[in-house]
Amino acid sequence: MRRKSNEIILGIDPGSRHIGFAVFRRGELDDYGIKSIKQNSHPKTIRKLASVIRNLIDLEGANVVAVEIPVTYQQKSSLVAVVVEKIKSLVISEFGKYVNLKVVDPRIVKKAICDELKPTKANMAKKLAELFPQLRPKLDLPNPGQTNYHARVFDAIAMAYYCVYLENELPLPNA
Repeated sequence: MRRKSNEIILGIDPGSRHIGFAVFRRGELDDYGIKSIKQNSHPKTIRKLASVIRNLIDLEGANVVAVEIPVTYQQKSSLVAVVVEKIKSLVISEFGKYVNLKVVDPRIVKKAICDELKPTKANMAKKLAELFPQLRPKLDLPNPGQTNYHARVFDAIAMAYYCVYLENELPLPNA
């Protein structure tokens, strides 16, 4: 397999309270987590978001940022849509010379990773946990709130994983 030696992909699953992130270095999952951005007003939340995104790009040294776009009507007309637009404008205006922005449709990613006609988030998470065993404990959390919280991580990993294979023009493996 051909890999770009300097490739660092930051996947982001945006939300109005938390963002999931994942980092792939040279094609391997290196880091992932959740960053809280919720503040007591929308302007403060957006400022916190900008700070978190800047810090992630700087800390991880990302040269590709993959952002999940909102696809449902509720997402498109909510704070999530504002968050996505802020991420896109920040990456382009502050990092445009050094960072390639990829705007990714989660429906396409789920189909590619799951190799199913109508994949679910749960099936995608299971497939990712097969590929990356360190994710298995995140699948069976007892508290549904924790599961939703960690779903952001799985989505961010999926965005970055998808771009790893697109950037390297490799077929998506099916585990």
